[in-house]
Amino acid sequence: MFECRRVIDRLRLMGSIDDVQLAELRGALQKVLGRVELRVLAPAVLERAAQPFSSVLGTLNALYFDHRHTLAAATQKDDCASDAP
Repeated sequence: MFECRRVIDRLRLMGSIDDVQLAELRGALQKVLGRVELRVLAPAVLERAAQPFSSVLGTLNALYFDHRHTLAAATQKDDCASDAP
C-alpha cells in the first residue's frame, strides 16, 4: 500500500506524470485498496525479510520471498508429521 503511493509520488517528482495524472492515479489506487484484504505478516517474516540477501531485492520482493519460504517450511513440516506412524 505504502509502496504504491511512493511509486506514484516518485513518478510525479521525476516529472513523468502531471498533477492531473497524479490525482487520477491516487484515486484509482484508493479504489483498488478499498477492495483489497490486507494481511498482517508475522514478526518473524518481517525480521527475516529485513536481513541481507545474496542478491538485490526490493522490500516487497524480500517480504514475498521470505513469506513463501516460511509457507514451504510449514508445509514440509506438516507433510513429515502426516507421514509419522
